[in-house]
Amino acid sequence: MSLWSCLRGALGFGLLVLAALSDSTTGKNCSHPVIPEHGGFRCDPSPCRGFPQKTTIRFFCEPGYMLPRRHISSKCMHGDWSPKKMPSCLPRPGDRSEVGGSSSSGFSFAVAMIPFSFSCSATRGVQLY
Repeated sequence: MSLWSCLRGALGFGLLVLAALSDSTTGKNCSHPVIPEHGGFRCDPSPCRGFPQKTTIRFFCEPGYMLPRRHISSKCMHGDWSPKKMPSCLPRPGDRSEVGGSSSSGFSFAVAMIPFSFSCSATRGVQLY
């Protein structure tokens, strides 16, 4: 098997992978969303693995605060969050017991990396590892 045949096979496979993963490989990921003061967000699907197309984040607030009813989630669509405006956690009327306390919230995320290796030999052709 010639080197050209091997490279052509590897290139063809690479194009197939790019086509199959177009949502995550064409730069349509959303930027990290703004974390609301006195709150946070969870990813759907969970855990957060970057913010690719169609990721939904669901907001929450610390005790003593609440989200406006009209805005509890955002979805990544073509590289932008929809709706674009991120919510604010508002003090819950009449509930001052937890506001200003020492509660905390956090989040974590990772970027999923998919490594591919190719091998080419005269007897086996192109192999993916």
